[in-house]
Amino acid sequence: MVKKLKMNNRQLWKKTSNECQLVDFSNENGSTLVNAPNIPVMFWPDGSVCWPITIWLMERGKSYLARSNSKGIRNSNGGSSNTHASLISHFVRFVHNYHSKDFTSLYDDDLKRWAKNLKEEIDTKRPNSKKRKNTQIGTIMRSALTFLFWYQRHMLYHNKLIGEDIGNQITISYNTIKTKSKTGKTSRQKYIHHRHIPDNNTPKKIFAIGHENITKLYDALRETTLNIQVRKRNECILKLLEATGGRRVEVAELTIDDIELALTTERLMLRTAKSNNNEREVPVAKQWIEPIARYINTFRKKKVKELIKNGKISADPRSLFINLNNGSKLYETYISKLVSDLRRAANINEKTCAHMFRHRFITIQVATRLKDFRKGDLPIDVANSILTKVASLSGHSNPESLRPYIDLAFAELDAWGTADKVLEMRSKLEGAYREIQIIKGELEIDKLSKQQLFYKMTL
Repeated sequence: MVKKLKMNNRQLWKKTSNECQLVDFSNENGSTLVNAPNIPVMFWPDGSVCWPITIWLMERGKSYLARSNSKGIRNSNGGSSNTHASLISHFVRFVHNYHSKDFTSLYDDDLKRWAKNLKEEIDTKRPNSKKRKNTQIGTIMRSALTFLFWYQRHMLYHNKLIGEDIGNQITISYNTIKTKSKTGKTSRQKYIHHRHIPDNNTPKKIFAIGHENITKLYDALRETTLNIQVRKRNECILKLLEATGGRRVEVAELTIDDIELALTTERLMLRTAKSNNNEREVPVAKQWIEPIARYINTFRKKKVKELIKNGKISADPRSLFINLNNGSKLYETYISKLVSDLRRAANINEKTCAHMFRHRFITIQVATRLKDFRKGDLPIDVANSILTKVASLSGHSNPESLRPYIDLAFAELDAWGTADKVLEMRSKLEGAYREIQIIKGELEIDKLSKQQLFYKMTL
């Protein structure tokens, strides 16, 4: 029997533990236990389990894990499953409040009402602003439509709930959009649509973290983290976010072997389960990589030996970022929490999150390649070429999704010069700047002996 829980108004789902197992009845020889770690469990607002959504999320999570394992990604913390859970929770709340938890009672007009509710909701932190843009509302509603198709296929004896036919309770259509791959090949992608999903008439706003706020994060880390092992590890996390523009999961998946290779090639391999592209190479100057290599050979090496001696692990796990208590790999959620905690410690009022390092990286890449053009003189073919090149570095499957960065990039042009060499020079300068900032900060709080300073400056 599952007990009802008092659910937080802001989140309707919780994740299973790393040790969670479920009973699998699909085996003809009898039931078996299967591992089910980090799977979102959805609850209705009244605290009871919403089993249809939970089972749907489990299936999606299973698909994500299979894709991760096929690419060699170890034990993901369910980032994509968490995203699906967050999106569908809006639908769960609506069905609970207006339809007594009955998915089969939904009709087209109900989706109209739901869309209206989503559009009119006010942001509590910014009372003069709506809580979400039309694009986000569309993503939320398409998640619900995808679930309803699954629900109809697996849990109903008829197919009248949702479909393209006029007789369905919910009538949908399929639209197509042209996309261009990194190789320049054009293709059409089909996506589900409903007439009450609002048009994407609100421009996508990109927020990149600024140089000043990045400096504040490093300062806050130094001032608030007394454990030098934790501080040095987290410094490396910030450096890699800044230097690579990698997604959180891509940074979390890095190994010490990746860093060793990058010392020679000055190119870092990033891998993710987000798309069909297994991995990509990102140019990273030695000024970023060398301090991380020193961390591996000093603080991390010492901690791994200690964990082995204490019986916590049997061998080096090879993951670059590990839990200092048990040696397990750090998940991408830790990176999110790290930046969030540092933002509060640094008293940064504006929005600041780990993903904004990625926006900054992409903006700089686009800005440098726009060097020879003024805002009104950018030919379409040149813009497409620039976005295709940057997409190969950022890991975006569709270069068109980078177009909002063009406006943001022009703001960067006044601060930096011309030619592709500028990217290399800028990376080296910023990498060196961060290292000087860290050394200076440690000198100010008397954390560094003369011998340690000499060691850092001569490596």
